[in-house]
Amino acid sequence: MSEATEQTHSCFKLKGSLFTLSVLYLYNSDIEAFNEHLQETIAKAPNFFHYTPMVLDLSKLPSDQSVDFPAIAQCLRENHIIPVGVCNASEDLLAEAKAAGLAPMSNVSPSDNKTEPSSKTNEFATTNTTKIITDPVRSGQQIYSKGDLIVTGSVSNGAELLAHGHIHVYGTLRGRALAGISGNNQARIFCRDMDAEMVSIGGLYVLKSDDKRQLRCQNANVYLEGESLLIA
Repeated sequence: MSEATEQTHSCFKLKGSLFTLSVLYLYNSDIEAFNEHLQETIAKAPNFFHYTPMVLDLSKLPSDQSVDFPAIAQCLRENHIIPVGVCNASEDLLAEAKAAGLAPMSNVSPSDNKTEPSSKTNEFATTNTTKIITDPVRSGQQIYSKGDLIVTGSVSNGAELLAHGHIHVYGTLRGRALAGISGNNQARIFCRDMDAEMVSIGGLYVLKSDDKRQLRCQNANVYLEGESLLIA
C-alpha cells in the first residue's frame, strides 16, 4: 500500500520523535510553598514558562513526604504550565501520579548523563555531527543538532537552538540557546553579540530577566564550572 493510499484510509500515523522538556525538581510538597515559589519564578520570565511542558522529578523529595499530584498539576495549569509526567518516584507515588493523569517517565538522574570533565580545561568533548545554518533563524523556528550547531547569521527573539554539542552564533544571539542537552557539561555557547532570552548548558540555565547576570554582551563564551553557568 502506498503512503498516499495509507493516509486516505487512516486517521493518523505514529512516529517517534525527540522533544526538549523542562524538569521541575520537587524539594517540598507543601502546596502553598510550591505555589508561592512558582509565582516568584514565573514573575522573572513570564513568557519563558508560557505553555511549557513540564516533568516533575521527585529524586530530591524526602522519602517521608506525600505528594498531592492533582493540586500541583492544577497549580501548574493555572499558571499556563503543562504537567506531562513524573520521574524518579516510588511505586506508590508513581501509582498516584498515574491516577492524576501524569505519565511515568524514565528514571534518569542528572548525574547519569554528565560527561566526565576533561583533564585539560581547553579540551572539548568531541561530536559526530555538525549542522551549519546559513540563513537567519527567525522567531518560532527551532533548530536541532545531534552534534555541534553553527549559525552564520543572527537568531531572532522567540527562536530556539538545541545541540548535543557546542553552539556557535556568528551574528546576534537572541531567543534561546541550549547546548549539551543530553547532559554534556563540557559543551559551550559562543556568539559574537549576546542578547539571549535564555542560555542553557547541560540542563542549567540563565534567564535574561535574572537580576544578577544580564545576558547582554559582545563576544560571549558560556560554559559550566562546577554547578555554575558562567558567561565570559
